[in-house]
Amino acid sequence: LVDKLKNQITPLNKHLFRAKWQQRQLRTCKENISPKSAVLIMDYAENYVCTSQDEIQSAHWVNQAVTIHPIQAYINSSDAQGVITNKEALVFISDDLRHDADGVAHFTSMTYDYLSTKYGITSVMEFSDCCAQQYRCGKSFTDISMAPLNVQHNYFEASHGKSSADGIAATVKHAATMAVTRRQYTIADAKAFYNFCEAELTVVGHSVFKSNAAKYTDSFRKFFFVPRDDVDRERVTHDAKTIKGTMQVHCAVGTGRPYVIKLRELTCSCDFCVNAEGEHCLYEEYVGTWRTVSIELKTPLESHSIL
Repeated sequence: LVDKLKNQITPLNKHLFRAKWQQRQLRTCKENISPKSAVLIMDYAENYVCTSQDEIQSAHWVNQAVTIHPIQAYINSSDAQGVITNKEALVFISDDLRHDADGVAHFTSMTYDYLSTKYGITSVMEFSDCCAQQYRCGKSFTDISMAPLNVQHNYFEASHGKSSADGIAATVKHAATMAVTRRQYTIADAKAFYNFCEAELTVVGHSVFKSNAAKYTDSFRKFFFVPRDDVDRERVTHDAKTIKGTMQVHCAVGTGRPYVIKLRELTCSCDFCVNAEGEHCLYEEYVGTWRTVSIELKTPLESHSIL
């Protein structure tokens, strides 16, 4: 028993260290957000299942599911360091149920356009769970390398990614469920769900206790409806091979060159890594060194007739 415990205690300690380290980096990034930057926390929520308070028997077997992908944005649109000027919950609602990297690419592309247009954001720090199908695969890394903004994507340790994005989804789904239960709305599909959210939940103070509403005057919700046909799954120029050692990666950043990214074991928000101040990373012993990786496509670019 003692020998077995010895063999398992080291991997467990490393797992817990990575989980606490990534959560601490998120807090530090929010406290020291750079000018014209945003910190984004994202995750697919569990689907909302449309039901009716007064439904016929056959309707029980044909309920429509709704995809919800919230992104909590902490925004610094000023020229000062470490200032959060706005908080926005960007909620993407869709009838596309695939929950894959192509969906994430579409949602994040809309997010970049929205933040750059409204706030002049030029760089983002993203945090998500480490789901390979959604955020940590060849397509995801290719999207980071080709993003229109400076993107650094950070991954929570497995099973430790609960964050404000989960709270956004819970709030929205609970509000919809209560509206249906009270017979105030009939929500039969994704479009109806979006219409309800647009009508009732854009002002944060309307969905919290009135005594706390004043705390949310700088907070907003923005809802986007994305039909399934809008998600492009024929992106042959993004269909990349798996990168070796992906499961050990918790930080990926674009280099400004397509199909070239830099990877690191853990995230670091020291002055050297964020503002290039100092001689070296203060925590290199823990987070590891950057390694530059060239992304390989499953089918070479030369064979794509569209190019």
